[in-house]
Amino acid sequence: MVARGFFQVYDKANSWDSVCTVFFIDTTANVINYVESIYDILKPGGCWLNFGQTALSPLNCPVKVGFVIPNEQLDVPVSYAQHSGAIASYHYNCV
Repeated sequence: MVARGFFQVYDKANSWDSVCTVFFIDTTANVINYVESIYDILKPGGCWLNFGQTALSPLNCPVKVGFVIPNEQLDVPVSYAQHSGAIASYHYNCV
């Protein structure tokens, strides 16, 4: 991650073969802007691999933007910020 925002750093269209996002899409109030930006920076035929909370899936916005989803796994249980000696831990169902 960098000090500047996602849109300022990754703004050149058709410049990436693939983009991988992990627990990233939920960092914005406007998911559609992120998805559109990721689509724009990928080269034709590029691949976006996303792993994170399932809040994105019901919106179906990646398909509306133009992504083709060949394989999607829903509700993958994931521990996040977990330590065996801690009182609390966070668990998410991811996509």
